[in-house]
Amino acid sequence: MAELRRLHRRVLRAVAAEQWERAELALAHIDDQLPGRRSLHTRLVGWYQLKRGRDQRAKRQFQQVLATRPGDENAALNLAYLHQRADRRDAAREVLEQALEHNPASDALAGARQRLRR
Repeated sequence: MAELRRLHRRVLRAVAAEQWERAELALAHIDDQLPGRRSLHTRLVGWYQLKRGRDQRAKRQFQQVLATRPGDENAALNLAYLHQRADRRDAAREVLEQALEHNPASDALAGARQRLRR
């Protein structure tokens, strides 16, 4: 588990520095350690795609996470953000509503939903 945390931090640092090849290598190492494309890896790939401006690819990754973990705060917020950025506020609101049904204690989801109502 410590190795996964180290690789996770490596991905985050590489993406923040826009070092895409380093990020892809770290993602590949995580994928090797997480067979079956678990939610952590899928979420990280989605975030990586989002930062690269590959919105459709990012959406697919976040949708995959939400298919298996419907209350996943991170995936729902990122997917809602992508919908909102594409001027699809109703779709963004729907993502947040569905996530809140499974994760009603999430202040982040509730706050994002409230901001969309404005």
